[in-house]
Amino acid sequence: MPIFISALKRSLTAGFCLFIFGILSGINAQGTQDENQHFDLALRIFNDGLYANAAQEFKQFIINFPTSDRLSDAMLRLGQAHANAEEYEQALEAFQQFIDRYPSNLEVAIAMRARADALNRLGEYTKAGMAYQEVHAAYPEAEYAVQDLLSAGINYYRGNAPSEAGTAFRQLVTKYPKSPLVNEAIFKLGSVLLQEKRTEEALTQFR
Repeated sequence: MPIFISALKRSLTAGFCLFIFGILSGINAQGTQDENQHFDLALRIFNDGLYANAAQEFKQFIINFPTSDRLSDAMLRLGQAHANAEEYEQALEAFQQFIDRYPSNLEVAIAMRARADALNRLGEYTKAGMAYQEVHAAYPEAEYAVQDLLSAGINYYRGNAPSEAGTAFRQLVTKYPKSPLVNEAIFKLGSVLLQEKRTEEALTQFR
């Protein structure tokens, strides 16, 4: 009799464990389904051009699913949605959070460049110049590396930092002499030198 009771207890315990496991599996599956549906909804709204609404959906996704495998995508999309909605302060914050949290992510260069662009749109030209220069320093062989340097110089120039602008333009001309952007960089370097009253040096750039 004791053997029978012991076996019965083991059977009930195993059955209870399987029951709980089944419930938890169902909850987890439902959670994953809800997570994917929410993300896909936010993405559809984004693709429809309703960027402010998409930003709200991505923000809610981040709150609702903080351990999601798609969290990094949602954070980057949040910044892009704010930027496309011309909400540049919010975009700047979102891109910075993405960069800080996912420094090794394959798309961090996109976030860094978008952060620099947001600073430019806000009229923070010197900070934007520094931000573009940081992107170039991190990814000097990337597809947009030359443009990053040119953008750095242009923003420094707009921010009344001619010395830093000249450095960026010179670096572009020296490092990427065959780039289609070289002539523009040379012209802008000449303008910087004129601003600094270095006329003779400026004239050599315009020849």
